[in-house]
Amino acid sequence: MNYLAHLALSNYDDEHLIGNFLTDLIHRSEFTNFSSAIYHGHILHQKIDSFTDSHELVLQAKSLMGKKSRRYAGILLDMYFDHLLVQNWSSFYDDDLNDFINYTYEVLLRHEGTFPDRAKFFSQRLRSYDLFRSYAHIDGIKGALRGIDKRLKKPVGLDELLEDVLKHKETIEDLFLSFYGELQLFIKK
Repeated sequence: MNYLAHLALSNYDDEHLIGNFLTDLIHRSEFTNFSSAIYHGHILHQKIDSFTDSHELVLQAKSLMGKKSRRYAGILLDMYFDHLLVQNWSSFYDDDLNDFINYTYEVLLRHEGTFPDRAKFFSQRLRSYDLFRSYAHIDGIKGALRGIDKRLKKPVGLDELLEDVLKHKETIEDLFLSFYGELQLFIKK
């Protein structure tokens, strides 16, 4: 799961949302600078990742990837799953997607002063480029993948590797629709 899904699974708990957001941007030891509720958001993020990475439906989706893209299937599917979440938001949530995105941007902005530089930079970029709304379009996903690719030690053209996902988009969407409902139930436990 990528950022949108992680933040949506925080269920409008501001501090869990912040912890979920920060997990991939700061070192675990830096969570000592935050409240225990934000740390619980970090734990929630790890539970989501663990559940996702070992789930049979996600493993099926990864198995559809070609040899070159299989190594990056986790990144590609995380981003594509955020696209699918935007496309299918109303299947999983009663609230409006735009309302949720606005809420998320407001929470991040309110807490941004407490973020380490890397997290602050990403929060600002997320809002200024309105990345979550851009995920509605494949070009938005490709743009985000180009950004990730630049941060890899050896760029591989992740945006081009997305074509491997798109070859199986109907199957992957079916797998996602089944999986995300199970993930929501897992989080409620």
